[in-house]
Amino acid sequence: MRKILVSLSVVVTVLFVLSGCLKDKDFESQKYGIQITEVKGVSFPQSSNGAVGNSLKAIDTPQNIIATEIQATLEQTGSAASDVHIKLSVSTSVNGYDSFPASVSATLSSLDLLIPAGQKFSTNALTLAIANASLLDFRKTYAVSVTMTSVDQGYTIAQNMKTLIYAF
Repeated sequence: MRKILVSLSVVVTVLFVLSGCLKDKDFESQKYGIQITEVKGVSFPQSSNGAVGNSLKAIDTPQNIIATEIQATLEQTGSAASDVHIKLSVSTSVNGYDSFPASVSATLSSLDLLIPAGQKFSTNALTLAIANASLLDFRKTYAVSVTMTSVDQGYTIAQNMKTLIYAF
């Protein structure tokens, strides 16, 4: 009787161990289970910090606000294989802020950002110019938004980090 119990327990143990060694081919080929796919994207990493505060002088000549913090980044592992070109737009009407009068304009030195091949960050610094700030009511808070509108090389714009807001 003892031999039967020992041999039966050996057989059960061997079957238990061998069944645990089987590989699930469907899981290995990612037919089901957790599937992580990388999406090549671009974003303004500083956009998650809220509006960037700036001050203006009440003068009627254009004033340049050096906006070196306008920097786009790749949201992927590794750097760009080729140059990535990003198109921008500027708006003086931002939700939650007073709109600029029609006679006051805001322009960027360029509406293009470039992430060079082999890099993860844009390299060109942009200047934001405000013309005729003497017409602004300095008891109000105005804002300018810079938004990514398109990108090439098959990249996706991160919808939650595509706009920078500069408050004045």
